[in-house]
Amino acid sequence: MQELIIILEVKNKNMQHRSILLFDNIQSTATTQAISLQGARACTLWASASFHVDLVLIRAQVSSDGIVWGNYNKLISNVTNTNSQNLTRVLNLPFSADGIDFASFSPEDTLLYVRFTGGGGTLTAYLEVEDIH
Repeated sequence: MQELIIILEVKNKNMQHRSILLFDNIQSTATTQAISLQGARACTLWASASFHVDLVLIRAQVSSDGIVWGNYNKLISNVTNTNSQNLTRVLNLPFSADGIDFASFSPEDTLLYVRFTGGGGTLTAYLEVEDIH
């Protein structure tokens, strides 16, 4: 797993941006290692997929200890909502055709560890994390 770290100073707060490569053109189902989100203020999952036969999807799992995992059902989907709707939260970031999409983590959650499972076609994905130190 590759990680690019960029340090910014904004309004006297040190902010650190991490761009973590989760999947690099994988063509079979894979699961990432545990990623620490301690100190994270915002997280966004970016993915591109080439559809083959099956539905391509990415699923996030969270943990408080990096050992026991549960599905994260609160990814904020990049869908158009009407004025009366709240944000749409989902379990998977699915692709049924070639494309690029993203989902954000719910900002009210304090997550310690996350990992991702993806597969079904050709998949590349990054996790963008903004930390405050």
